[in-house]
Amino acid sequence: MNRRYGEFEGAGIDRMIEVRRATLADKQAVFKFLPKAYSERSQYKFPERWEWQFEKNPFRKGNELPVWIAVDENGAVVGQIGTMIEPFKIGTETHRLGWGVDAFLLPECRGQRIGYKLYQAALEGSDIYIGLRMAETARRIQTTLGGTPIDAVAFFARVARLNTTYTFTALRCRLKNKWPGKALLWLLHFFGLDRLITALVNLSVGIRDLGLSRHTNADIAIKQIDRFDHTADEFWDSISPQFYAIVQRNSEYLNWKYVQQPHMDYELFTSSMRGELCGYVILRKTRPPESNSGIIADLLVPPSDKETIQSLLAFAVRYFKAQKVNHISAASSCDVYQDALLALGFKKTGDCAPLFHSRTMTPAIASALVSGRWFLGRSDSDSDQFPYE
Repeated sequence: MNRRYGEFEGAGIDRMIEVRRATLADKQAVFKFLPKAYSERSQYKFPERWEWQFEKNPFRKGNELPVWIAVDENGAVVGQIGTMIEPFKIGTETHRLGWGVDAFLLPECRGQRIGYKLYQAALEGSDIYIGLRMAETARRIQTTLGGTPIDAVAFFARVARLNTTYTFTALRCRLKNKWPGKALLWLLHFFGLDRLITALVNLSVGIRDLGLSRHTNADIAIKQIDRFDHTADEFWDSISPQFYAIVQRNSEYLNWKYVQQPHMDYELFTSSMRGELCGYVILRKTRPPESNSGIIADLLVPPSDKETIQSLLAFAVRYFKAQKVNHISAASSCDVYQDALLALGFKKTGDCAPLFHSRTMTPAIASALVSGRWFLGRSDSDSDQFPYE
């Protein structure tokens, strides 16, 4: 879809901006734009991640790039929005879902409705589009363009093991480093109370985690794998009817998302009962410049199998404690998963209602708008990428 949009003042001259779908011929122009947009973080946006996410995405439609750009009269890219295409199951139908990602417009081009036109082009060019975590401006635009809120994704975190440096940093953030908080922070550090707080928190967490075994079924075998094979496909085929709206988690998708994704070091673990695969969990320990934490990126178990859900989550907690992370994060839209996280000491830190758009409204898609139909997790979109903020 090609759209020409208006004129605006920039660098002292009038410029014409064209909003359209990108092609591979635009690739180098996009790569010149990304350092302007993301500064030092751009090294993690291209070329490897951009090519993996868009150009080499095995689920995109034909040769179409799921990227829309705003281009000035000189051929320079001044804005981009992408969609990360994933296979998606709604009822008995399979669709191409586009997650809204990497939306950025250069500051000198803002306030001219160019961002609106970029989102409009992305929505009209996507079979199904979902925006999850986004700036308020983007949420307002998507709402104006007809975005429908669906089941909220709840975010959770829990302490694994603190150190004094982390405690001091957390207190500084909590107290905003302003008077009188700044003075109180100095007093806490001077009298060693930050060390005392750290010790007391670790003691409390350690006592609580002595009970992790209560959430573990000894008959469930958990092992680490390098990649997913046909057994993951068989598992998906057997349990997928239990979910209404969910990313199609077969081996092709899982290997693309968690094995081939650049800059990321995911650890894959499967669970089995009497030799039969009954679930998996995907974990990531962060690394500098990220804060020292553990991320439960993905977990798939039938909601009816509460024992396996709890066993895999308890395993994740033990795994990350052995890695000596400070805290662990997870997210889910599923009530059963949320209850299991709370039982293991996680606290809800917030939630986010995704905005849903569809070019067509089949009976299955209409039914998906009913509350309680969606299964969304921590990393279905690109919420987890390196470096995580």
